[in-house]
Amino acid sequence: MLRIIAAVLSVVITIGITTTPFMAIATLSYSVMVAGYWQRLNRILHVRLMVSAILIDLILVLILEIQRHAIETAMSMKFGPLQQAHIFSSATATALYFPVLAMGFYLWNNPSAKIRNWHVRIGKAAFFFRTLGFILMFTLLLQERS
Repeated sequence: MLRIIAAVLSVVITIGITTTPFMAIATLSYSVMVAGYWQRLNRILHVRLMVSAILIDLILVLILEIQRHAIETAMSMKFGPLQQAHIFSSATATALYFPVLAMGFYLWNNPSAKIRNWHVRIGKAAFFFRTLGFILMFTLLLQERS
């Protein structure tokens, strides 16, 4: 486990040095989310990791909105197709976090196969869009250079 943590931290630090602080934070958040996905059978660890990753993502979105007016910038359509795909996939993941969290908190005290099934389905969709958004995030570097 310590090796995994060390590897993740080295990747986050490298990305932070070579890109932007926001991308380093997003990388940290995504790494925590991947760890949470791997630990989905360990209920307590899964909840702690996933809630942490989602909170980091939501705080990052708020910071980007406050500092860079991210929503207004995204709506201006001054980005290319890959950057627009990043915005769409990240926004979709963010929107899906809310039902996933609500169902997850409900399941904590009220086991329900039906709710769990929906929690897993929507959670996988959120993770897919978060992964796509994470990969496409690096296309924003192309936009900044041009």
